[in-house]
Amino acid sequence: MRPARVMVAVAVVGLLAGCSGGDGDGPTGASSSASATPTPTPLPSITARADNPTDAATEPGQSETNAVAGDEHQYATINAAKNAFEGAIVEAGQAVCDRVAYVAQIDQGQLQAALTDGELATADTAIPLLCPEFVPQLAEANKGFADGTVAVSASFDAGKTVAAGRYSAPAPSAGCSWKVVAADGSTLDEGKASKKVVTKGRSVTLTVSPEASQVTSTGCRVWVLAPSA
Repeated sequence: MRPARVMVAVAVVGLLAGCSGGDGDGPTGASSSASATPTPTPLPSITARADNPTDAATEPGQSETNAVAGDEHQYATINAAKNAFEGAIVEAGQAVCDRVAYVAQIDQGQLQAALTDGELATADTAIPLLCPEFVPQLAEANKGFADGTVAVSASFDAGKTVAAGRYSAPAPSAGCSWKVVAADGSTLDEGKASKKVVTKGRSVTLTVSPEASQVTSTGCRVWVLAPSA
């Protein structure tokens, strides 16, 4: 009986050895497979901005044209280019914001000059939508004003007064509204951006007449001097 037991034990050992060898299920097989076919590095995708939870990262199988949302989508709509994906347009806008931030650290005067002479392309929409922390500089460079209430004066004083003229809000939100009043409290101009205007990436304008006393706006982000007709 003992020889039979020995033969059975040898058979079991051989079977176990066959299961663990060369089929790729054990540690040795896995290591060999991994070294022969390295895992490819995934391609980078556009991620959501931390301060805009409505923005979504590109998911596998998702169309590039729908890869961004919220303020980034509005920016892409305003600056739409033929045969260009929204994600690529937004990346270009974020590059403008990076440039603005870099120049601002070096010299505020250079930043004002770059904004005024158009060196920073699409800054009028990139700043209010993608890097709103620079709205005050944009308003000052364009002799405009940000949301809130400003007095009307014959001269311009950044953040305090604005001169009479025609102004444009290049990137209004759906809640953009404004009102221009005279010294006696009468309304000289008022309006509200329609949903259609915002979704189509259009700007809105207001007129500040010399008789105006102050201007108040909400949700329009920033007003800049409109080009002369």
